[in-house]
Amino acid sequence: MPRPSLGTPKSKAKGTPKATPKATPKATPKTSKLAAKPKSKTKTKLYSNFLPIPLSLPSTHWIYVRPHTTKSTDDAQVERTARTLFAANMPVDASERDLRALFSRWGVVEAVEERESSIDVLGDAVAGLPESDDEDEDEDEDKPEAEAEADADAWTFVGTAQAARKRRRKAVLPASVPDVVALESVPSLGLSGSRSIRVVFTDQVSVSRAMAHSGPIALTLQGKGLSWYEARYATLRPSLASVRAHADSAMARYDHLHSLLLASRAKAHGAGALVDEDGFTVVVRGGRYGRTAGRDAAGVAVASRAGAAAAAQKKRGRGAGELKDFYKFQSMDRKRKELADMRARFDDDRRKVDELKRQRRFKPY
Repeated sequence: MPRPSLGTPKSKAKGTPKATPKATPKATPKTSKLAAKPKSKTKTKLYSNFLPIPLSLPSTHWIYVRPHTTKSTDDAQVERTARTLFAANMPVDASERDLRALFSRWGVVEAVEERESSIDVLGDAVAGLPESDDEDEDEDEDKPEAEAEADADAWTFVGTAQAARKRRRKAVLPASVPDVVALESVPSLGLSGSRSIRVVFTDQVSVSRAMAHSGPIALTLQGKGLSWYEARYATLRPSLASVRAHADSAMARYDHLHSLLLASRAKAHGAGALVDEDGFTVVVRGGRYGRTAGRDAAGVAVASRAGAAAAAQKKRGRGAGELKDFYKFQSMDRKRKELADMRARFDDDRRKVDELKRQRRFKPY
């Protein structure tokens, strides 16, 4: 049999499978659904109960909001607080119109309240005081007849404190207090981060919507460039007529508030005429420092023994008593005695001052 040549390849045995290239696995429907599923939203973190909201200005500015709280127990105040949002770190150049546009995306804004820096000390002292004595007369008429008869038997002496009123008055100024004519002003730009406001919505749902917000907000502010400085320059130089009207109204308001405050204090200290049960004014002598001495000064007496003795002494006539300074030596002795008494009082006062200086308690002014 002829041998096969070495150059020809050997034939493969029958039934041997051919090598096929590996096929890439196709993506299953389950895998494609997992890849297309969006990520779940993460809840924004609160910082001391404040929700941070970034504002897209020329540079990002963060404000912090939270539901407003109050310590008042009044139902109306609690209801108003429940729909109020407290916001801090507001932009210093944002006007009320800008703030309303910002917070109106969550609900209807009823008011935007900002903390006032002006303090009216005299107005706060007068707020809640009665405007006149008419209210006292009305209160006396409302008393029962038994109490009215008991009050008629007692006299109201000058220097006696009046009874405290149990009914509380609202801290509002009387209607007779005049208003001050305000000058035109441009809101000044304060320090960054020092401005906070209270946004009052018409419903409580708006507060919940605001607290659920996440993401930045684009806010466009009104121009505060050259136009703002021009307006500020004009308001810092008002006309003479407006300045005069403002000054006159401010002084009239001060005088009226001061008179109301003095009248209330005089009434609290018992100033006024002494009226008996028949309506006649009883003449009384003054106290140690007059009628304005108050409750802690020397008491006021009616027809006291000292006053009666002085009146009896005057009725006796000048001839019944000793004539003073009739002779020259009497006047010289009196003056010498007065000088000695004055010197003794001076030495006594000087010793007291030295004692206070030694104890470091001397305050001449």
